[in-house]
Amino acid sequence: MEKKPGELKNRDLYLNRLIAFQDTETVKVITGIRRCGKSSLLRLMARHLRESGVKEGQIIALNCESMELQCKTAEQLYYYVKERLPENGRCYLFLDEIQTVDRWQDAVNAFRVEFNADIYVTASNASLLSSEYATYLAGRYVEIKMLPLSFKEFLDFHGYAVRENRTTAGVLRWQISDSSNEPGDPQALLDAYLKFGGMPGIADVGLDLDKAFAMLDGAYSSVVVRDILEREYRRGQRQITDAKLLRKIAAFLADNIGRSTSVSTIGDALVQEGWLEEDRKNRPFRRSRPM
Repeated sequence: MEKKPGELKNRDLYLNRLIAFQDTETVKVITGIRRCGKSSLLRLMARHLRESGVKEGQIIALNCESMELQCKTAEQLYYYVKERLPENGRCYLFLDEIQTVDRWQDAVNAFRVEFNADIYVTASNASLLSSEYATYLAGRYVEIKMLPLSFKEFLDFHGYAVRENRTTAGVLRWQISDSSNEPGDPQALLDAYLKFGGMPGIADVGLDLDKAFAMLDGAYSSVVVRDILEREYRRGQRQITDAKLLRKIAAFLADNIGRSTSVSTIGDALVQEGWLEEDRKNRPFRRSRPM
C-alpha cells in the first residue's frame, strides 16, 4: 500500500527533535532543500499538539507564500498574528517559508519577546544559511536540518515495514514485508531507492518511471537552478547569467563525483559538447555589476 496523495506519513526522527524543544524559548528553524518534507513536518508537529490536548485556537499555522495571506512585511505579519492570538493560554505559531516576508526576523523576534508563543519556522537552504539565522535571531534558535527520505523511510512511505527478528542462534536479522505481510525483496527495494531517490513526493506518484522522473525533474530544476539564481538576486547582484549552462555544469559535476575537477576540466567538457566557446572555457561564469 503506497502513500495516498495528501496523506501525512511519520518522520519520527525529525518530529522527535521538534518535540524535544517544545515549549522552550528558542525558535525552532527547520531547514532543508525544497520538497524534502519541511511543510509536512510542521503539520506533523501541529497534529502532535492536538493529540496532546492543545486546543485548535492555540495553533496558528501560516504559509507565507500564500497569496491569501497578504503579509509581505514584518509589520503586516506581526499585526496579522497579534489579531489571532488566543485570549488565554500559549500560542503555537507555525510559519512556513518565512523568508518570503521582508525583514521576517523582526517579526519573529517580536513574537518571541512580546507573546506567549512557541515558534516554528521553515525556510529552504538556498534562502537562508545557518550563519544568517545566527545573525537574525541572535543565537536564540535551534536548527533542525531535514534531509530527504532515508532507505527505511522510503520503505515506510511505500507501504513496507521493517521488523527485527532473532534466529534461534541469537543472530539479529531484518525482515521487510508489505501491508499484506508478504516478504519484500531487499535488493529490489534498494535498487528502487537508488533509482528513484528519497524525495517524499515520489510516494504520491508511485514508482511509475515517467511520473516519478517528471516530478524529480521539476524538483531538480527548482533546487539547482531557480534557488541558486534567486539567491543571487536577493544578494543584490546576479553573477550567474546562463541558467542552461548552470544546469549543464551541475550535471557534469554529478557525473564526476569522486573525481578531481577544476574550472579547466569543466570548461574542456563544455567546449567539447558545444556549450562553451574556446575563449571562455576558463571563465564559464561572468560576474556582472551589482543591480
